[in-house]
This record gives sequence, structure tokens and C-alpha cells, in this order.
Amino acid sequence: MRNFKRFSGEHHIPLHGEGRVTVIAAQNGLGKTTMMDALHVALYGKRGFSHIYPDKDFLDWLSKAHSVDADESGSVVLALDMQDPVLGNIRISR
Repeated sequence: MRNFKRFSGEHHIPLHGEGRVTVIAAQNGLGKTTMMDALHVALYGKRGFSHIYPDKDFLDWLSKAHSVDADESGSVVLALDMQDPVLGNIRISR
């Protein structure tokens, strides 16, 4: 995630582990919803946006999602490390 909402600069959020559950816990206002928004936008783009924000315009929301502290453009990249010999690794960028 780069320059997305409250996250200025580049941030890597590894969601891997030995268990089957990942818990994202923090105080209010520290970016948990922003991380989920970034994940949702990476996976579904504009098509899935109306499911989580039915009363908002996607392009308007996206234009406001750029970090106010950043001089560069923003992006969200989702990299999936697959254990499949055919699919290999998958990278989605938006």
C-alpha cells in the first residue's frame, strides 16, 4: 500500500502465518478500516465498491483516498503466494 488514505509512503502488511486466523487489532483511528478498504479495492476494484459503500461514488472516493501528506501517487498491490505449480504467484495492482 502506497500513499493510501492515512498511510503515507510505502507499507507492507504481511498476512501470513502458521495458523488459520489473522487478527488485525489496534486502537480506533489507526487504520484498520483503511487496510480493509485497500484489500477490497485491490481484489474487486470499482465493481465491488458499491457493496461496501452503496451511497458513494467510486471515483470521487478514490480521488480522496490519496494520502494528504504524500507528494506521489498512491497504489494498492495485493501479492498472493500460491502453493500451486500451475498458478504460481499472483500480483494484483490498482
